[in-house]
Parts: sequence; C-alpha cells; structure tokens
Amino acid sequence: MDNTRRQSADKTEETNLNNSDIGWLAGMWDGEGSVGMHQHTKQKGRRVPRSSVVNTDFAIIEECSRILKDMGVGNFVQTRYLPQKEHATRKDLTITGMKRNKIFLESIIPYLRGYKKIKAMLIMSFIYSRMMKPGSGRMRGGVPLDAFEESCIQKVANDFNGNLNEFTLEWIDNIHKMYSELRRQYEEATEMIARPQGSK
Repeated sequence: MDNTRRQSADKTEETNLNNSDIGWLAGMWDGEGSVGMHQHTKQKGRRVPRSSVVNTDFAIIEECSRILKDMGVGNFVQTRYLPQKEHATRKDLTITGMKRNKIFLESIIPYLRGYKKIKAMLIMSFIYSRMMKPGSGRMRGGVPLDAFEESCIQKVANDFNGNLNEFTLEWIDNIHKMYSELRRQYEEATEMIARPQGSK
C-alpha cells in the first residue's frame, strides 16, 4: 500500500473510532446521564447549561472523561463517598457552561434516541440564540434573556412536566426545525465574522 492509501486508511480508521466513541458516549447519556439548565451558583436567576453522568463503575466515568478531552470538552470528575453502606462509592462527571456544552451536545445529538435529544436541542437553541447576541455579556448573563430564551429554559427546567409522551409528534418536529434553523443562522453568522473584510 502506498503512502497516500495508507494515510487515507489511517484517517478513515481514526474517523470511525471517533464516531464509535461519540456514539458510545451518547448512549451513556441516553441511559445514565442528564442534560439541563441549572441555577448559577453565584448569580441569582441566571441559568447555565450543564450535562452530567454518574456511575459506580469508575472505568466508565474515566472513559467518558477521556473521550470528552479528545473532543476538546473540559469536564470535572469528582469521587463521592456516600455515608450509607448500601450505596456504593460513585464518580460524578460534569460539563458546565455554554461553550463546553455546545461542543458536547452538537456532537452527541445525532446519536441520541430518547427524550434527552429534544432537551439537548432546546438547550442548543438557547446557546445559539445567546451566542448570536452582541457583546461579551451574553456569555456571563450581562445581556438580558429574551422571551424565546426564557421559554427554552422553562421547558428544559420543568423536564416537559415529567412526560414527553404527552407532546405531539408535530410539537417535537417543530423543536427539530427550530434547532436546525438556529444552527444554520449561527453558522452563517460565525462564517461572516470569520470572513476577511472586503471579501464577498
């Protein structure tokens, strides 16, 4: 095999491995993890995206952390020693903030199958909306939330009233369309910012 074919084969294998890792990670979150909007610890009334997964199998959490680091997603792992003897010691992994969750959720959304996919799309719609706002304060809560962003937070925070099955397929389809449209707008805005001045 010549060098060109070998490099192509190596790249394909690496891509497949990455896709396999991300698919596995999404499966972990579908079954064991959570995605949400949580109260900021220092700023009352401010909500921040947070994704987390908990497991008593330390190797599982360490593998999640490894894949996330390979994706460029910062994460915090904490060992919790529970006082009750009937509860095993566990490890908690947390991803906090818009930038980290943007990379993470964009990567796993295509692989999610359960209702967490809808929650992830709502969170990403919130993130896209915030990131398209002018000024650095949009990331730290300095720019007030608009009605759309408030509605995203409310839907995610109350966990769809505990039962996503009550919502119609049309409603779920509208979430898909909203997410796709906001992602398109965000990508166009990012491309325009990155484009050199004077170019078309």
